[in-house]
Amino acid sequence: MNFGIVHVGDVISPLGVSVTNGAAVTALNDVLFGDITTSSAMFSASGNLGSGVATGSTNGSSLAVGLNTTSAGIYNGSASVNLNSHNSNMADLSLGSTPVLLKAQVNNYAKAAFAKTSGFGLFTQVPGGFTLNFGSVVQSTNGLLAGLGVANTATGPSDLLGGNFAFGPLTAFTISGLGAFTGIDAGLLYSGIGIGFNLNTLGAFSQIITLQSYGYNTSGYNAALSDVKLTLSGVVTSAAVSTVPEPSTLALMVAGIVALAGMQRRKRALHLKSI
Repeated sequence: MNFGIVHVGDVISPLGVSVTNGAAVTALNDVLFGDITTSSAMFSASGNLGSGVATGSTNGSSLAVGLNTTSAGIYNGSASVNLNSHNSNMADLSLGSTPVLLKAQVNNYAKAAFAKTSGFGLFTQVPGGFTLNFGSVVQSTNGLLAGLGVANTATGPSDLLGGNFAFGPLTAFTISGLGAFTGIDAGLLYSGIGIGFNLNTLGAFSQIITLQSYGYNTSGYNAALSDVKLTLSGVVTSAAVSTVPEPSTLALMVAGIVALAGMQRRKRALHLKSI
C-alpha cells in the first residue's frame, strides 16, 4: 500500500485493506474473522472483520491503514492482517498473519528566498521580501556588482522549486540571469543572477524585482507560492567636499587665537598702568 507523496500537515484518509474469502463454495463453509495491526511509528492500523467474510465475498472497508503527516520523511513499514477460520460449532482455526507493506513520502512545501552570493551592497531580509542597498556612492564611470541566487530554504524531503521573475523598466541597475528555472531541491540554490549599479548619473534610484515561484513534485502536485520581492536601492552623489580643516590650517588657527589672547592681555595691562 503506497500513500504516494503528501505534505506535512495534510489530513490523509485511511486506505482500506481488502480481504476475500476465496474458499470453494459448498453447503458448509467457515467465514473469515480477523483484524489488522502495525508497529510502524508513522502508520496506524485499525478495524476488524466483524461478523466475518463469507465464502466468495470481499470486505474492503473494515480494515484500514492511516498515515501520520506531522514530520517530513520517506517512510516504509508494514501491517499484519491476522485471520481466523470460524464457524459456530468448532474452535477457530488460525490462518496466521499476512504482511502488508506500507510506503509513504511526506514532503515539506518548497520555500523560496533570495540569497546574496558575492559582491557589493547590504543584503537584508525584511517583511515580504529582501533589500539590496548599495548605499551612497560618489559618481564614477565605474559600477558596482552583486551576485545573487534563489534558494529553496525548505528542509528535505521537500517539493522542488521553480519560478520566474518580473520587473519594470530599468533605471540605474543592470540585471542578468533572471530566466525561468526549475528543479531546485531543498537546501539548493539557483545561482548566476547579476545585479549591477551604474554610477554615472546623479540621483537616488530604486528597483523592484518580483520572484514568482511554485512548488511541485512527481505526484502531479504543482502550486504557486507567495511572491517574494527584492528591492534594489542606491544613491549616486557628486564628489564630497571636506568640511574638516587640514592639520596645517588648524595649526594656523590655534596660533592666531593665541596671538589675539596675548594682545588682549597686553592692552589690559597698559590700561591698568595708566590708571
